[in-house]
Amino acid sequence: MTKIIGVVKHNFNAKTIANAYRKENKDMVNDVATATQKLLKRVLSTGDGRTNPSKPGRPPRVRTGTLRRSWTTKSNRIARNWKGGYRLTLGSNVKYARALEYGYPPRNLKPRPYVSTVVNSRKLRAYINKRMKQTGDKVRATIRRKAQVKR
Repeated sequence: MTKIIGVVKHNFNAKTIANAYRKENKDMVNDVATATQKLLKRVLSTGDGRTNPSKPGRPPRVRTGTLRRSWTTKSNRIARNWKGGYRLTLGSNVKYARALEYGYPPRNLKPRPYVSTVVNSRKLRAYINKRMKQTGDKVRATIRRKAQVKR
């Protein structure tokens, strides 16, 4: 026979929790965007490309700084039916950004990957993992605060 010890009553407002999740998710995506942009600019800040250009397979060296300054990030909500989903877009409006990353056979330019170097870097992965843990902790704290459990 099971003995009932007590009844748990709570004031759990799912909308408040969902809003907290969305806010933390958006903040996380924006923080990851900023970190990605900083790492990308650091990779593009090496050497003097005027007198000593980079070798194929290595990130391009700075000549004028235009490529480094051109990188921007944008985060936006994906769809209303996918709650809390955000997309991070990283891009450059410089014409030769793609040619440097992937190469350009008509001009015999070999690839000098720099975006894939940043995206696959351990530093960025570690930062994303740390930031996701912080987001989870904040959402859990909000749940604890908003869902007042009474016994």
